[in-house]
Amino acid sequence: PRLPPAEPLGARGRPSAGSIGAPPGRNAYVGGSAAARGRYTEDFDDGADGWNDGPAARNDDMLAPSDPKRVLDTFETFPDGAEDWLTVQDVVWANHEPLPHGWIRCWSRTYDCEYYARLDDNFTTFERAEVA
Repeated sequence: PRLPPAEPLGARGRPSAGSIGAPPGRNAYVGGSAAARGRYTEDFDDGADGWNDGPAARNDDMLAPSDPKRVLDTFETFPDGAEDWLTVQDVVWANHEPLPHGWIRCWSRTYDCEYYARLDDNFTTFERAEVA
């Protein structure tokens, strides 16, 4: 069954159903979106602190996990829906532990943290232990 959206992702707010495991009594959803390709594929050099400023900086940070919130703050348009989130996985969560096939990471603006979405049925959870 589909539930009414509790946290639409982005201005279009067309979420698909999926309940979140935490916090109790709250829901968030992953919705669909068209034209996601190419909107989040820029070089994310903010110029302020040396991030991506030349080959040496890139080489030093190659193994360090990215800071998802910081990367998302560089986007002109916040990802909206499963297609957008799927498109930005390797940029927003660079060098993070891979998720099992069929799962993606998303960012909750309401709770200011990542959560996980299973693409097959749009189930979502904040709990990494539920991702299998």
